[in-house]
Amino acid sequence: MNRKSIVSKFVIIALLTAIIALITANSAYAANYNLDVNCNGKTIKMTSNTPNMTWNITNLLPGESEETTLTIANVGTKKVDVSFKATIENGTDVANILDIKIIKLANNDAQSEDEKVFEGKCSDLKSVNLSLEKGKKQSYKIITYLPKETGNEFQEKECVVKFDFTATGKQDTEPPKEIITEEVKPPQTGETYAIYIIAGILGIAVITLVVSFIVGKKKENEKWGR
Repeated sequence: MNRKSIVSKFVIIALLTAIIALITANSAYAANYNLDVNCNGKTIKMTSNTPNMTWNITNLLPGESEETTLTIANVGTKKVDVSFKATIENGTDVANILDIKIIKLANNDAQSEDEKVFEGKCSDLKSVNLSLEKGKKQSYKIITYLPKETGNEFQEKECVVKFDFTATGKQDTEPPKEIITEEVKPPQTGETYAIYIIAGILGIAVITLVVSFIVGKKKENEKWGR
């Protein structure tokens, strides 16, 4: 097997690997959201590997449903209270008929069974509240459903729903002072490793392709005495 053939096969494998990794990463981020809340008695902040928690619902046919998982974790040293609500950014007409169910999943603490915390129209989701002790986390399953009786005029329409969060904690003061944060920020490290890996694979593939082309061209010129 000549060098050109080996290089070509490597390029194909690298590109296929990058495509598979990209599809896998997109699927993971589309189906799962996470939020870390950190209160240390002085400040409080929220970070997330998926800071843009916008749920784009489209091409949902009558009788079909979609679901995602949201996990909220208290990574600080103080108890925190967290609330989240749905903001309709696009497709209010769809949101008015779109059913949404939020299930608080069972954990190993006080809750032994799943608990339904909301069921109704997406446009009616005003607030879901949660208290978390330090080191604890809670997951929710969020299911959207387009009723079977929905008319054809809503098919293939888009509905963009964004989850907005507010976290509240207490400062180490006497009396304790309440501190609130409303902005979710991406973490400083760890949130873009998958993107870096994919970019690296794509970069290597492109460089290898260019080198393969140059080497092949050079050999062709040498063959014909150019």
